[in-house]
Amino acid sequence: MMDMMAGNNPLKANDPSADYSLVTGDNVLKFGARLEKNGDAVATGTVAADVTYALDYK
Repeated sequence: MMDMMAGNNPLKANDPSADYSLVTGDNVLKFGARLEKNGDAVATGTVAADVTYALDYK
């Protein structure tokens, strides 16, 4: 997981991102993910993933 608004800053599971000020109207928060191999072999195929975001408003 990466905080793309903070220069693709990597985030560990359950770690918070930086704080962002929200404005009236639409606010776009950009986060992303990347794939990393976990063994010696790499093969083509389909990837499926689920991500849950928890937002805390202050």
